[in-house]
Amino acid sequence: MKNVALAMLLILMGLDQVPKVQLNQSVRVGGIEFTPISVQVRRIMIKQPGWPGAKVNRSEEVYTVLEYKLVNVTEEQAIDPGFVKGKMEDQFGNSHRLVENEDVCPGCIIHEPTRPVELLPGESQKLVAVFQAPKIKKAELFTIKLNFVINNRGDMGEAWVLFQRSDFGL
Repeated sequence: MKNVALAMLLILMGLDQVPKVQLNQSVRVGGIEFTPISVQVRRIMIKQPGWPGAKVNRSEEVYTVLEYKLVNVTEEQAIDPGFVKGKMEDQFGNSHRLVENEDVCPGCIIHEPTRPVELLPGESQKLVAVFQAPKIKKAELFTIKLNFVINNRGDMGEAWVLFQRSDFGL
């Protein structure tokens, strides 16, 4: 019954033909293998400006945090995925944008693993993407689209993650 409801929601959202993965499934996009690991609604760690020294504190607001893994599956290319771009949507079409440093507070830096590094063949890195928290309590189905560099020529690729409200415990 749950799979039938999920299939109907996908059709309503127009995502029945879009390649997507669920949590702990992998998809290869160019020379990168993308695996979403977990999704949570939680406070994030932020570095607040100040002198002397910046303090690391928890944010006052909660955000949707997607933890994912990138693996360079090529044999000969060094790939720098670059800053990941993306957005999250629910089945009602509400868009939840990717949160950047200045969105949290003026001068703040998100103190989570959000900066991809160059990956040599076979190397991997775990990262997070931070989005606005879900806007509608009735929303049950969410998608996240992430864009990142997929080869050493700088070509962009996208990966889609499909998850349900129950996946992040709401």
